[in-house]
Amino acid sequence: MNYQEFDKYIREMSQEIFDECEGDMDRAHDLSFERANDSEYAIYYTKAWDLCDFMRFNDHDAYLETENLIEELGGFGNYKSVDDIKCTMASAIILDALREALDTLAHQEGVTA
Repeated sequence: MNYQEFDKYIREMSQEIFDECEGDMDRAHDLSFERANDSEYAIYYTKAWDLCDFMRFNDHDAYLETENLIEELGGFGNYKSVDDIKCTMASAIILDALREALDTLAHQEGVTA
C-alpha cells in the first residue's frame, strides 16, 4: 500500500457513503463505522498488518490517534491474538480517515451536522 492507494480508497468510500446518506451526517458517520469494520483491511490479517505498518511509518500521528479512537470505541478488550488487535487498529485507521473525509465533503457541499 502507498499513500495514493489509501487516499483513493478513502475518497471513494467516503463519497459513496456521503451520496448514500444524502447529506445526513449523523447517518453518514454511523455508516462509516460499519464500512470501516467491514473493510477488507479490517477483516484480513495480512491487509490489516499492511495498513497498520503503512500508517505507522508514513503518518505516525494518525497511527497514534487510532489508539485514542479505539479507547473511545471501547478499548482493545479481550483479544485472542495480535492479529485481532491489528484488525481493530486497521478499522480505527479507516474510520478516522472516513470521518475526516466525510466532514470535508460536508463542508464542501455546505452541509451541516
